[in-house]
Amino acid sequence: MKYNSGKKAECPLDSRLRALFTDAHDISERMVQEARFYADEIQRTLTHLEEFHRQKQGTHQVTVTRMEENDAPFKSLFSANPANLDKLVTQRRLVMETLEDDVRSQSTRMRKVRKRLLKTAERRSNEQREQQRLITDASIFIKHYKALIGA
Repeated sequence: MKYNSGKKAECPLDSRLRALFTDAHDISERMVQEARFYADEIQRTLTHLEEFHRQKQGTHQVTVTRMEENDAPFKSLFSANPANLDKLVTQRRLVMETLEDDVRSQSTRMRKVRKRLLKTAERRSNEQREQQRLITDASIFIKHYKALIGA
């Protein structure tokens, strides 16, 4: 419905409804911007966590490779005394198992952090959608009201 500014004065209810609609629209735009910013922040955090995880895996692999390369001198050294070799092998195996457990637990923690971030992002997104729906409903209500007033 169009308003004739010269022929008919705008009623206070119309101006109040227009102000409410403008406020709701501004709030909606801010919420959408905040949701985008939050999603970008989550993406940056996930990227950082993935890079950290890749670095940890790379460091572990380099350590394993170096240990395998250094085995030859130790084999000849301990061939004379197998009891010491057995002790060293047992200790090394325990250290490797501890390292693997640490990597697994860190990977588990990272998965939990990702899940928590995704759940938080999903919850915020749902809240933003609900706010947008409420604003749309208010807009529809205002249009119907104006149509009723004009009829």
